Amino acid sequence: MNASTEAVNTGTAPIDRASGAMDETSVQVSGAVTKIQDISQILQQQKEATAEVARSVADVAGMASENQNVLSPMHDKLNTANNRSCDLAASLFDANSDLSMLEMAKIDHALFVKRVLNTLVRRDDWAASAVPDHHACRFGKWYEGSASGATRTATAFARIVAPHKRVHQLGLAALKAHEEHRDDEALALMEQLVAARREVLACLSELASETGERTGKTAMQSANPKLSKRGQPSP
Repeated sequence: MNASTEAVNTGTAPIDRASGAMDETSVQVSGAVTKIQDISQILQQQKEATAEVARSVADVAGMASENQNVLSPMHDKLNTANNRSCDLAASLFDANSDLSMLEMAKIDHALFVKRVLNTLVRRDDWAASAVPDHHACRFGKWYEGSASGATRTATAFARIVAPHKRVHQLGLAALKAHEEHRDDEALALMEQLVAARREVLACLSELASETGERTGKTAMQSANPKLSKRGQPSP
């Protein structure tokens, strides 16, 4: 019972930190296009669901014999909320829109971090061998393949590579440490993972802002071919 209580108490801190990080995510989601505005609501649902689990874990920390019975329904509820949010996000996603991809990447990496966290506190069983690297995730494939020229020339486009790679590496390392019962190390890696994801979110927001500005200028120039690249009448 003492070991169970200690494990639950230990798991509460990273959940709280992840909840705070998800709060930042929902704030950072931009309204670049009308459909994308709905994604901020999805992120808010994710943040609220995580916060609820954190509160529930704290409430039952002194009830070691009943932890499993109480936490299992909470975990199921969180998974249901995640599935519903993912389905909604998928219905809004436009694979041909860079702005849509950048906002979806925020959701994808919020879910990535949360799944690692759930596994560390034994509410999921994500195997380290199943974790994709930064090339194989949806954002990575888009980054290396179909990103438009307007996005590729943005200053944040190159800068996001390192933190994005770090997110996947830290998630993998945390899960490996967990599988080898190095729990203290796993939790330390989890903290680094949350920080790396925060850097990715900042780059995604900056990239979306730059892309939106460049796309808007391109559309205006297309609508009025007499305008030069500087927005002045051509000679």
